[in-house]
Amino acid sequence: RSARELRTALGERMTAVHPAEFSLHTPNWLLGSDVATLNTAYQLEHAGSTLETGLMQVRLERGLDGWQVATVQLGPAR
Repeated sequence: RSARELRTALGERMTAVHPAEFSLHTPNWLLGSDVATLNTAYQLEHAGSTLETGLMQVRLERGLDGWQVATVQLGPAR
């Protein structure tokens, strides 16, 4: 899925319980010369209650203009 589709889907889940907070845990970076990957857990909360947790993975690729986001995966655990 595209980053835009993921952002839209997450936004729809968040607006159902406005205001919701989206937080990221400590990221784990895997760095290569042309590819970098960020893996982290995320949490969606409202009024002190956890609504959703999951894992987010972002893959970056080095291009002529610098690093660019190639893919974003957001996998809800619950």
